[in-house]
Amino acid sequence: MFGTKSEGGFERQIPFLHIIAKNLSYDGEGQQSTAKMLLLTQKRFSYEQQFLTSLKTNYEAVEKKYNFNKPKVRKIAATETEEWVKTATGGFVKGTVEERMFHAETRSSPISAIFTSFKWKNPLTKESGEFGGKQVSFLKGSGEYLYKSTTKYEMLGMEMVDDAATLYIFLPKGESYGELEKEINGETIILKARLAGRTTVEVKIPEMKIFSKYKFNAALQKLGVQKIFTKEAELGGIAAEGLDLYASYQAVGFEVNEDGVSGGATGTASLQSLNGAVQPLVEQQTEVESEVSEEVEGAAEKFVANRPFFFALVRKK
Repeated sequence: MFGTKSEGGFERQIPFLHIIAKNLSYDGEGQQSTAKMLLLTQKRFSYEQQFLTSLKTNYEAVEKKYNFNKPKVRKIAATETEEWVKTATGGFVKGTVEERMFHAETRSSPISAIFTSFKWKNPLTKESGEFGGKQVSFLKGSGEYLYKSTTKYEMLGMEMVDDAATLYIFLPKGESYGELEKEINGETIILKARLAGRTTVEVKIPEMKIFSKYKFNAALQKLGVQKIFTKEAELGGIAAEGLDLYASYQAVGFEVNEDGVSGGATGTASLQSLNGAVQPLVEQQTEVESEVSEEVEGAAEKFVANRPFFFALVRKK
């Protein structure tokens, strides 16, 4: 899950949004994280067996077949998929599935969903305070946290029970919000997090309840990508021949309170493969530029998130 202020920021996150790692499921210490996948396929379409078995093994994938040639069936598929998404995300994501996701030419529409619920390792309490000129509920506490301060931002890593996950908050300093927004993404978050040290921090962050939905086609079209959503699109370079991309989206429901972090997310790449073959992703290495750290000796650090910030919930594995 990744928080960003603008749609422009979302556009830069597209390469990181629809990737679910293997063995994401976790259940222990009163916490859980489960990932599931739904494969909606045309009745006449079949995935390659090895590929289908892999999805079922690694992502608990369930396949449901429909005759998308019939309008009534497409409506039923949308209704049933909406119910699946709501259940798979623990009720955090709803009202996101649209009938237009399916049409007569649809071969397959894979949809992933995740639900997470984690508890703070260091306890927090609630109090009222001001954020953006409004009175809101803040969460406060003190303990050992992952922390780093540079000339551009402060970074706080708030770990969960059993080290199951960490909520990273990046708090820009001065006028550096726009600069940080341009450089931060799913990969650089991990790289920056590795540079953090452990220290005692007095923490104060706002209670959060967020829901957002982004459509890939709208973001890509703003970037000038138009042809990809037509029958003229040539996508052989990124996946199997006969691929179509449309009606793709990501939706996230996210809640942070004194108990911990809970949320759900879903997304579909709407990759309509005609032959079931999918090529592997090509990993790219990203380097983080050297950053000047600011250190203060003596008293505990103070981290007060009372202005716009970025956040990311990262699973340990």
